[in-house]
Amino acid sequence: MPVSADFLYTFVMPELPEVETIINGLNNLIVGQQIVRAQLLTKQLLRLNSNDFTETLFGKTIEGVKRKGKQILIELSQDRVLWVHLMMTGKLWLLSLDEPQTKFDGVIFELEPLGKKLVFYDQRRFGKVKLLKNGELSKLKEYSQLGPDSLEISKAEFVARVKTRSRMLKPLLMDQSVISGLGNIYVDESLFVAKINPKAISSKLSRQKLEGLFEAVRKVLKRAIRAGGSSIRDFSGVDGQRGYFQVEHKVYRKAGKPCPVCRTKIKRIILAQRSSHFCPRCQKR
Repeated sequence: MPVSADFLYTFVMPELPEVETIINGLNNLIVGQQIVRAQLLTKQLLRLNSNDFTETLFGKTIEGVKRKGKQILIELSQDRVLWVHLMMTGKLWLLSLDEPQTKFDGVIFELEPLGKKLVFYDQRRFGKVKLLKNGELSKLKEYSQLGPDSLEISKAEFVARVKTRSRMLKPLLMDQSVISGLGNIYVDESLFVAKINPKAISSKLSRQKLEGLFEAVRKVLKRAIRAGGSSIRDFSGVDGQRGYFQVEHKVYRKAGKPCPVCRTKIKRIILAQRSSHFCPRCQKR
């Protein structure tokens, strides 16, 4: 693993606040930079892209970086876009050109006039980087099937999308085709703020409860973004600083500890093969 990175983006299971932190950092650093060299280094990413990947990227200017849910779009000149899905262990590092290459580097973009390289690093190699024309995004299954972004969806649409489905609430909120951007951390925290049990059935919740959940989701996500995300292990933002929202977690990974409201012990259960943390008193069924 590189140890002298100028700017490090590294985290496990990124959710909307962590991706937003990366987006903000990249927009501050690489917009306006020109790609003077590109390398695809793993078989997985070579299979995703055409043979002219390197030639097509040469000379392209980075015009902006945005996201939908947890997916990243690096907008390029001449109607091209780099679609990036970090998945579990994907990371984006901005490094000096003399930083040694590692076996986990999947893509390297050399940038001028900055004189640095943007590296997609992925230990488990589940992450994806794909060069597309802008018009091809709508045909990309992973992107086209995303539900509305958690911070862009209206209250009315949020309530409708949750209430018209009859599913256990925690797995439903983590379904990216329903609402995109939420994962384990921020669903647990949002449900605690809204005082809703993770096993509640979505269609049985009142409109008032769902409106309260909508507000809780927005509140938690915005606070997490202001804190630079949650550094559960090794996540850090554009300036190398770790996020600190983990110090504000009320229930996530707090099993056995007292609830900050009622002092009841936080409980951990498994739903849809994922851990869920909640207060059995504040979040009764």
